Amino acid sequence: MKGFCPSFITVDAQLKSKSAFQDIGDLPDPDIKSTDRVSNIMLTGIGGTGVLTISAILAYAAHYEDKDASILDMTGLAQKGGAVWSHIKIYEKGIKPFSQKISPGSANVLLACDAVVGTKPEIQEVVSTEKTFTVINSNTIPVADFVTNRELNFKNNEVLDLIEKTTKEIVSSIPAIRISEVLSGDAIGTNILMLGSAFQNGLIPLKEENIIKAITLNGVGIERNIYNFNLGRLYSINPEHEIFTFLSKDKLKELNSVELYEDRLKRIEKYDKRIVADFEKSKLLIDNILSSEVDTERLNKDAIKELYRVFAIKDEYEVARMHLETTSNILDKQFSSWKNLNFYLSPPMLSFIKDERTGRPKKIRIPGFIAIPIFKILKSLTFLRSIGLDPLRFTPDRIRDLQHKKIFKQELLEINNLSSGQKANKLRELIDISSTVKGFGPVRDEAFQKFEKRIHGVEVKKAQFFRNLFKFSNRRSIVASKIKEKDRKINK
Repeated sequence: MKGFCPSFITVDAQLKSKSAFQDIGDLPDPDIKSTDRVSNIMLTGIGGTGVLTISAILAYAAHYEDKDASILDMTGLAQKGGAVWSHIKIYEKGIKPFSQKISPGSANVLLACDAVVGTKPEIQEVVSTEKTFTVINSNTIPVADFVTNRELNFKNNEVLDLIEKTTKEIVSSIPAIRISEVLSGDAIGTNILMLGSAFQNGLIPLKEENIIKAITLNGVGIERNIYNFNLGRLYSINPEHEIFTFLSKDKLKELNSVELYEDRLKRIEKYDKRIVADFEKSKLLIDNILSSEVDTERLNKDAIKELYRVFAIKDEYEVARMHLETTSNILDKQFSSWKNLNFYLSPPMLSFIKDERTGRPKKIRIPGFIAIPIFKILKSLTFLRSIGLDPLRFTPDRIRDLQHKKIFKQELLEINNLSSGQKANKLRELIDISSTVKGFGPVRDEAFQKFEKRIHGVEVKKAQFFRNLFKFSNRRSIVASKIKEKDRKINK
């Protein structure tokens, strides 16, 4: 709740029932791929999602099958949100593996419940292009570092390319998180779903009945875990099965640059008709920049998106509109019933009230029965933007956002004056730098200051009057005066 964003809310709610599992039907037994006497399985994932539970289930299943198994869990200092992996070996009685750790290039299976962890050097060391079959989770799991680094790039395409190049074959790429969330009601079933996919692809040298016994022995969410296991199996057999139709609906239509511009222009007209002409003028400038460049479709689309984001400032009116139009729908989808809705906000007029721990403006809990009428009033006052009588334009946040818009437009003009061949690279650079300016309040403030420094290449001063409007002290001048006075005494 302390994150500086107006989207945080709390409710007393009742989760929707998750017991209505769909009928999957009978599934065929898989053909085991590996004929090695020792099956080496490298399991990767994120701490707190049940990675070690999967390794334990496999070990118990091997025991039920009168086989031996060894597990070497590598957790290090990882807790929830950290990288975790496990060296799993399954082998017949009487066979003695050299060690619990999988030898370099010896993994038969890479079960990448988290693909990013699968690219770690420790994992890449044990896989090979000759014998390692991979089952990969195509959904990205947010890791702990994302909390402290919002610009963290998971590089999904690069991750997939690396694993594809360093293993023999990716036999299944499965959106496990999404399937588990929608069909079983909880993302915690992701890893067991991945295990089902690996099993159906013939990568787990164990019988279904023994894996089910081990899941039952675990004693937690038995019915749901068995269901997720079978969902993973079904997806490997037929990803187009009707039970997975929601996945195709998730894929948004990819708009071309013309369609994208038409869409954003409609949104700008709805946002503030007064800025439509300026928006169109800036778009023409982008078209002129790209007219002499080649292969510009992707760049053009990114430029349109960023242009819209810079123009459609998320001011108090916009935040109010978004809460009114989305909050109830989101809660209704997730909960069967809810009450006691609270919003956590930091109104700009109260920004002088600081949080003792962070020093940032303090967030205040505002009950829904107070906040919603205020939101309705703010939404009804949106017209003030269009007639230039917006009192909120004098707040430090709005001055900063308007300055961001001014700099962006000025940079477009300067890029347009460059010679052909330079324009595309400079436009890409501008888009990338500008896109880092996001968030609200002091979070956006810090990002904007970095944006200014990168644009101008030097330290820039903040806008003077309105930036300091809500600051009630400025100790810098006092300290400077004391230093000067001290210097005078020394000189005397």
